[in-house]
Amino acid sequence: MPKTPPLSEPGDDLPVETRDAVTASLEPGESIERSVPMVGAHLLLTDRHLVVVRHGHSYRPASGIRTWRLDHQLDLRIEPGRLLIDVRGSVVAVLYHAPQAVAIRSLVAAARRGSGLL
Repeated sequence: MPKTPPLSEPGDDLPVETRDAVTASLEPGESIERSVPMVGAHLLLTDRHLVVVRHGHSYRPASGIRTWRLDHQLDLRIEPGRLLIDVRGSVVAVLYHAPQAVAIRSLVAAARRGSGLL
């Protein structure tokens, strides 16, 4: 049975199929540190990457799971109702509901620390 990466936060509500899908894209020893449900997706932060897993990811091989390394090229911008993920001008928008705003800000702050931007 494949081992799924552990979360450092108790009470994880990440769906099993989402965890299983992202496990294949993680590097050896990489673990999921945070997860936030978004509109039509899950936003995950590992100790090395930011990952967006869209609902129905198995039907979207090119865009169902997107991964960005935490480095100085990753620019995260929070706008009302959406998070913009920008790497050198290539922007991906992920939508969220207002109650998720605090979790989004926390995840973005952690990602910025991980990329050395804070």
